[in-house]
Amino acid sequence: MNLVKGNAINSSKWEDGRYCPTPTIIEAAMALYAGHSVQDISRSDAGAINLNQTSETISDLIASSKRRSRNQFVL
Repeated sequence: MNLVKGNAINSSKWEDGRYCPTPTIIEAAMALYAGHSVQDISRSDAGAINLNQTSETISDLIASSKRRSRNQFVL
């Protein structure tokens, strides 16, 4: 039973297409913390330098995505 009229979606073409949804908060966190150990992530003594580095990294990721017209993070 077809609920929609029209051609079937070609999944290969769809996957190779230009559509890139905005990353979820989980995907963004995975990109941000990739390569860090649980001990690194669970530390709560972040100082101004660490927070500044994190802010700069996030800003760089956003700027890179804008330059490439993409909504995916690339590290």
